[in-house]
Amino acid sequence: MKTLSWAIGILIVFFASSTSLAQVKVLSGNNEFLGYYHTSHYDSGVNSYIEVYNPTWNAVFAISPHSLDMFCVTGDIILFSQINCFGNLYMRYKIVPYVISNNGNFYRTTGDMQIITARSSSANGTCTNINENVTVHQLEVVSPPSFTEYFSGPLKFNNESGMKTVVVPLGN
Repeated sequence: MKTLSWAIGILIVFFASSTSLAQVKVLSGNNEFLGYYHTSHYDSGVNSYIEVYNPTWNAVFAISPHSLDMFCVTGDIILFSQINCFGNLYMRYKIVPYVISNNGNFYRTTGDMQIITARSSSANGTCTNINENVTVHQLEVVSPPSFTEYFSGPLKFNNESGMKTVVVPLGN
């Protein structure tokens, strides 16, 4: 019985923390509204980021630090159904809907996962012809964000229930 009570207590704490996280606004160092905190990933390398839900896009996107003072919407490799970066656009293994940046444009994942033969890929404006079977989501173009693509830090996390703003630098 003790074990069951303890497990229920842990679930209640988890549920309470989950619902409170949904109310945490994420702001840039210049107080630009970026969205609502979704989740985070930290490691000792360069792959640390937080995920934010943006209601304008109705999608999640990742914010990664370029330095202690500068952040951006995370980019990713776009795959194409034809050579020379033409045809339908795709991205590997992301949730739906998810927004990425690539060469100054913004894309959101859509639809179900599918396996395609990618014929080319683009990373930061460089197109490379390939021939690779991959599991992907299709991409659609979305409007640029209401905030600047590169924004200053530190990021601010503001609980909408009136609690104080917490400033958390995301750099190394």
